Amino acid sequence: MELSSHIIGNQKYIFNANGLVKSLKDYLDLYLLQKVPNEGLTDRHSPDVIFKSNSDFWNSLLEVKNYPGKIVRLDSFSILEWLPASPGLFYTEQAFFERRHALERSQQYIGYQKSEPVGNKFVELQPNEKIGMIRGGFGSVRLNSKTINGSNKYFLCASSTKISHEGIPIVVEEIMYQKLMEVIASDQLPLVNIVGKLRLLPDDCSLLKIQYHSSFPKFYVEVIDYEIKAISKSDDAIVSITITYTPEKTFVSYTDMSYSFCTFSPSRNDQELKQSIQWLNDYAVRYSGSQEPLVLGDFDEFFDHYKNVRIPLKELMNGHLSSESLEALQKYFHFEINYNVFEKVYKSKIINNSNVNNSNI
Repeated sequence: MELSSHIIGNQKYIFNANGLVKSLKDYLDLYLLQKVPNEGLTDRHSPDVIFKSNSDFWNSLLEVKNYPGKIVRLDSFSILEWLPASPGLFYTEQAFFERRHALERSQQYIGYQKSEPVGNKFVELQPNEKIGMIRGGFGSVRLNSKTINGSNKYFLCASSTKISHEGIPIVVEEIMYQKLMEVIASDQLPLVNIVGKLRLLPDDCSLLKIQYHSSFPKFYVEVIDYEIKAISKSDDAIVSITITYTPEKTFVSYTDMSYSFCTFSPSRNDQELKQSIQWLNDYAVRYSGSQEPLVLGDFDEFFDHYKNVRIPLKELMNGHLSSESLEALQKYFHFEINYNVFEKVYKSKIINNSNVNNSNI
């Protein structure tokens, strides 16, 4: 990691709508993780390619020879509950540039100073460094299970660095999930070898008609088999969460919106998560001037952490997203909605609470 301490920050003003729209697309595309193909998994466990790090995985996927359907092996990866909100973004050249310059600019402020709101192991960046970290790939989500093609699927993260936003989304069956979560629930991290099939999220099913960057492949791994090699402490792991917010119902352009983010170590009782959310809430209230600022989207499908969310993760993942929510944002950010997908998925209720039928999209 580029900093030895956890970091937190707030970006008071957003000066470029393009970055925000790309982040919104990544958020909406989380739904696509449910689009597991109908064909059954292969029984073959011999991998076509072996990866030993997050960077090896994402950098290799830029090569044409690595394609969906290949059998891959991930050697010595830790498993976390939290997935990267923008899978692969952290390893793009532009993201590296954004983080490097944000941290270089911040050195004159950081030194050995610690910020008080969250705790003595957090370093707070200054306002003009925050957006660089978010554009640099920070951000994670925690997703609930879904029933896909008659079986329960669970979404986790495999990361060689124990950092959520640097990791790889994986899809596992219920028995695997239960065994892995027994370890995670005891405040530990399972270190595993994974064999799985490489999958690519279908861009033509995205709700926004914005093409992915050519160096930003939306891959995940559907797990066939795994082996727990060792157990490590969960407080060695790092999870980052981000929000975009604005004064309640008053914004008239993207310049009224602000970014904020925080990192924490996962734990069984979510204690550090709760502290991070409190810090984000306090900052959003302070900078928006509203006691209940409008949050564009949240990051946890298990719990409601904010009272006023434009597109709640639960609604997005369970088929309850309204066209009004999207169109309200379209008015200010001028993106094109893929109404063909919206009609099939949301308006006609193909998805509902816990049942997904993905044969038509």
